[in-house]
Amino acid sequence: MLTREEIAEIVQYCKEKGVSYKSRLKEIGIAEWRFYESKRRYAEAQASERESGEFLQLVRGNDSFPEPVLTDRKTDKGR
Repeated sequence: MLTREEIAEIVQYCKEKGVSYKSRLKEIGIAEWRFYESKRRYAEAQASERESGEFLQLVRGNDSFPEPVLTDRKTDKGR
């Protein structure tokens, strides 16, 4: 399974360069199923964290990648 940082890096790269996930994953040698499976699991975890009503800690001066919104495509189609 890929880490959140790896997924965020791939998403950010594809957004900046205007390339598809498929082409980027092929370029770096990661199976598509592995990327989408990891992304789905983190999306589910992120959704459950939001529903739990916990506070998010904001840190000043954070230079890391912004965490991408990992939505489940099935839930977005109805909107």
